[in-house]
Amino acid sequence: MTLAARPWAAFAAFCGGLGLMLCAFASHGAETPEYALWLRLGGFGLVLHALAALLALGLSPDRWGRISAALFLFGGLVFALSLAAMTFGAPRWMGIVTPGGGLAMVFGWLALAWAFMRPVNADAAEKQDG
Repeated sequence: MTLAARPWAAFAAFCGGLGLMLCAFASHGAETPEYALWLRLGGFGLVLHALAALLALGLSPDRWGRISAALFLFGGLVFALSLAAMTFGAPRWMGIVTPGGGLAMVFGWLALAWAFMRPVNADAAEKQDG
């Protein structure tokens, strides 16, 4: 892993742990089934995209891998934390933020697709092979 990717990998690990805590709280502390669903959905989405960020950093260690990882983590946090905030009493209008997190996650997948499909110059290909 490149030195530039290490902080993103550490942040992804943190997000994975946070997502797991949200899922656990959904099972043991949510007041209503609706709140439990919100916490599980946000927690699962955050864990999934923390893993996707690690995958992006490992398979595409260049700038595009870091961009997709950042979008996965930012989007996952916005998505999960906006749902969690409403669960813990924030006003319902906070739900308007949730789709923005989902959109960032979608852009993360598109950035990762670009990382794998973009043209690679011959010098970079030789460095990877040799």
